[in-house]
Amino acid sequence: MRNNGLRFWSILALLLGLPAAVPAQTFVPPPTLTSSVPDTPASSVLTQEPTLDWLRNGVPVLRGLSFYGELLLVMPQRDGLQNAVVTHSANGMTSSTAESLSWSTTPALRIGGAYQLPGTGIELAATFTYLHAKDQQTVLAGPGDSLFGTYSNNPNARTAGSSDGDAGLSYGVVDLDVGKSIHVDDAFSFKVFGGVRMAVIDQTLKSIYSGGSLGSSPDYVDIPINFRGAGLSAGGEANWNVFRGWGLYGRGRVALLSGEFTTDRNEYVGGASYSSSSVQYGTIIPVVELGGGLNYRGERLLFSAGYELIDWINMVSGVSNSSSPGQGLTPKKGDLTLEAVTFRLGYRF
Repeated sequence: MRNNGLRFWSILALLLGLPAAVPAQTFVPPPTLTSSVPDTPASSVLTQEPTLDWLRNGVPVLRGLSFYGELLLVMPQRDGLQNAVVTHSANGMTSSTAESLSWSTTPALRIGGAYQLPGTGIELAATFTYLHAKDQQTVLAGPGDSLFGTYSNNPNARTAGSSDGDAGLSYGVVDLDVGKSIHVDDAFSFKVFGGVRMAVIDQTLKSIYSGGSLGSSPDYVDIPINFRGAGLSAGGEANWNVFRGWGLYGRGRVALLSGEFTTDRNEYVGGASYSSSSVQYGTIIPVVELGGGLNYRGERLLFSAGYELIDWINMVSGVSNSSSPGQGLTPKKGDLTLEAVTFRLGYRF
């Protein structure tokens, strides 16, 4: 029994001594794979925003661009639209009435765009203006009256019975300008500009005289006047901010265009050619423009409403009636004047 107890304690002591006899070993974890991609801070991932195509370094690519459209209610005026003189006879007394074609108020369109070079105040601009006006008038001579056809060289048209006249105007002008804006203070700024102006202006005069001494052979007269020209222009614009973007503006421009006139005169009596002539020559046409009104200049939106006057000096050229001096004479030279009420709406980036 005693031997069994000694054996138990001997085995227990042996088991307890084994850990001390075995050298201690440490656990080495397997090597980890390192990435060559640098860590991205969590803060940058959370705050990064997608880049839009129209942004460059956070700045809109279109910044500095502006566009506008303008409606002009134009009343064109010119000399030489008198196409008939009616002579009235009553109770032994005679009197005459001049009948003239006259363009009424006509809508016109002007569109433009500009780009301002960053940090310079220098602006590159392009503008196109288009107008088409037309007028038609029929004049009848009453009983005992006679009608004098002022456009005709035919003696029989001096005592015609009626006239049917037509006047047309087609006006296209392109301006290419370089300007410099100067801001005097928060309320007042102005801009000076200069550049090139190109113009295509066509005028037509037509009249059919019939009846009276013409009998069954109507007299048709066609007088087109075409101008093509280009030249230099310069001007300025001032803006006065009165209250929260609302204010007043004034602008002006002068130009000198070198161009060529082509003036034809064709007359047909009874369908057969009666007379024909054509004149082509070069000349210098001065142009003066003045305008002003009310405007609004917001951060993006632009609006203005005002009045404009454009005078093309000596634009009416080459129309005369040499066979009837002193009566119904159409002037050789004259101005083409455009008076307009304007409404402009624009946007700038």
